[in-house]
Amino acid sequence: MKRIKMYLGMLMVAALTITSCQTDSVSETPEEQTSFEATKRTAQENVTTVTHNYNYNGERFSVSYALDNDSGEVLSMSGDTSRAQSLVSDDNEPQAVLFSNLQDRGDGTDLSADAIAPSNVEIDVMLFDTVEEMEAVVERSAGSAIPNDEGTALATGAEGPCISFSGSGTGNFYYYKHAYYNTEMTGLRRTSRRYFWNHWVGSSYNDQMSSLIVTKPYNRRAYTILYEHSCFNGRAIGFYQGTGAWGFGVANLKWYRLRWWRSWNDQVSSIRGYAW
Repeated sequence: MKRIKMYLGMLMVAALTITSCQTDSVSETPEEQTSFEATKRTAQENVTTVTHNYNYNGERFSVSYALDNDSGEVLSMSGDTSRAQSLVSDDNEPQAVLFSNLQDRGDGTDLSADAIAPSNVEIDVMLFDTVEEMEAVVERSAGSAIPNDEGTALATGAEGPCISFSGSGTGNFYYYKHAYYNTEMTGLRRTSRRYFWNHWVGSSYNDQMSSLIVTKPYNRRAYTILYEHSCFNGRAIGFYQGTGAWGFGVANLKWYRLRWWRSWNDQVSSIRGYAW
């Protein structure tokens, strides 16, 4: 009889244990579902669709990237992706990229709104085989030559011109370590400049740039070029704005592609700037 009671007691304990586990499982499911939905919603809110409207030797095509703003990872692509990939797989892929539809960012502009990642960004992109071709298009658009120190030209070659200089004027150039104009690289700041060359951003700033601002008088033009390597080598990305604005901002270099799978974020080693 004692043995029977002992068995019954063990069965009751086992039944209570199973019931408790099932109850816990049921009670946790809504919390887990809520957490999953919140994570999913946060991830969706932090994705920006970046559309690049390309112009390469008169050929026009578009590619859209779904971009994770935290990691910079391209989550998906749509549009004429085959054409974009064929360009970067070719040994003669474009060496220079020019952006001109830039967001106005003049003196005194409130930048706080830029800290919120937009859901969509549209960027016009001109591709060039050489930096010289890009410079020629900028000069035609400006209606005047890009200013340089007299007698100095951007030389070509394996090493490039490892020199830095500047001339006084009315342009102001600010470069930042993080997106949305966060943590200025004060050593790269150039104010009241007509032009400047910086052949090496320095070890503390190399491959760390993520955003930039250029300001200028309303009736002047502004142009800055970022290079992949020191001494103005490697691929180049240019930002140009004509008269009729007080300057421009590039809030997030993750939106600008060095190759279709890699952004210009944290890629810059030398820079030039002009305001004339």
